[in-house]
Amino acid sequence: MKKTWILVFLVATVTLTHAQSGNHQKERKTTFGLEADVVPYVLGGFHGSIVVGYNQWRFRGVYVGLTTPNSLLDEGFKDNKVKVGAIIVDYFFQPNWDKFFISTGVEYLSGNLSHEKVSSTGSYNSILWTAGGGYVWKFHKNFYLAPHVAFTLRVSGDSQVGVGSFTQSIPAFQPEGGLRVGWHF
Repeated sequence: MKKTWILVFLVATVTLTHAQSGNHQKERKTTFGLEADVVPYVLGGFHGSIVVGYNQWRFRGVYVGLTTPNSLLDEGFKDNKVKVGAIIVDYFFQPNWDKFFISTGVEYLSGNLSHEKVSSTGSYNSILWTAGGGYVWKFHKNFYLAPHVAFTLRVSGDSQVGVGSFTQSIPAFQPEGGLRVGWHF
């Protein structure tokens, strides 16, 4: 986590230096940015993305942590804490990271959960393929909101997790969505 904050600080420093130099985004083919998705924060978690783009392509390194609502788990299961690291590639149909985009990538998911009748926890890991898309709405220069939807498909890893004598199935196919807030320079 400390390395993540150092990296965010370095990116912010480069951003401020770039902003003061007077360069204009329209003159550049390569651009950098930061994003945060609102949904994990609503669920008491976090989301951070460091983004590098070239022309209409964008490459994102993503780190997410959240607790799944208990209502989405089988009866008795609770506290499903999930952490995800991902590498995602986006393609925009317009230049300058604008309007519609499609995405694909790979995610590594690690989680653990508990059951109300057992004091122990169970853990699981999966590698997921993801695909989706969304729309970038720039509301001020290169600040933007990006609603998006996607699905994940487990390509390897655990299909269920045991906690004591109880078993929670982990779906192979899952939808996901969110609202990212971002900025690029």
